[in-house]
Amino acid sequence: MDRPKTFLQALGCVIYPNRCAFCDELIPISKYVCERCEAELPHVIGNICRKCGCERKYCKCGKGLEFDRAVAPLYYAEPFNRGLLKFKKNREDWRAEVFAIYMAGTATEAYAGERIDFAVRVPDHKSRIDDNVRGPRLGAGKSPNATLAKAFCAEYGVELKEGVLRYYSDDSKSQRSRNFNERHANVFGMFDIVDDGCELFGSNVLLIDDVFTTGSTLSECAKMLKLHGAESVFCVTLFTTKQEKRKK
Repeated sequence: MDRPKTFLQALGCVIYPNRCAFCDELIPISKYVCERCEAELPHVIGNICRKCGCERKYCKCGKGLEFDRAVAPLYYAEPFNRGLLKFKKNREDWRAEVFAIYMAGTATEAYAGERIDFAVRVPDHKSRIDDNVRGPRLGAGKSPNATLAKAFCAEYGVELKEGVLRYYSDDSKSQRSRNFNERHANVFGMFDIVDDGCELFGSNVLLIDDVFTTGSTLSECAKMLKLHGAESVFCVTLFTTKQEKRKK
């Protein structure tokens, strides 16, 4: 993937060598992704479910999802997910611009016939926010989800309304390290709408997150948005997972 860089971006690459946003391989200044990733990225293609956005053989609609539709450009797989993990852990915000290009391309194609009034994002769990994180080429934000959402909205051309969704309680548990059934049980009642966040009544909302795992988080957020008046909720993520085998 080629894209012109500004003078300041090119100057930054002199200080910090330009790397592939997904695998960290050194690449020319004019590139965002290495040749290997460009050729081997696990794109979501084929006979795709219109609801969950996965190939039919990996469909994740069995639990009853509250959103109207979800799309993602890529499947979550090694080694291509390493860039996202570093982005979230080290706040390497420069990667978000590249991720946003893939997300916006997929959303533009999938939602071409839909009216999107504005976008909101899944809020960060408190365990994901750390004011003391430092690393190379960091942006100003401390929230990975906010950084990704802002980059996507700038690329896609839609307004991002911040602070609409929030965790209902500070005691809410993170979804990390939970299996399929635990994720669905854990997320129930987890989110709430900020009263003065925005006017949701009759709106078509685009919900942004990084990974669609089981759909429980996106579904619970969509449910709250609809309970407060949203007409439709469409979702976009960078990655989606292939259906996990449910543990008995």
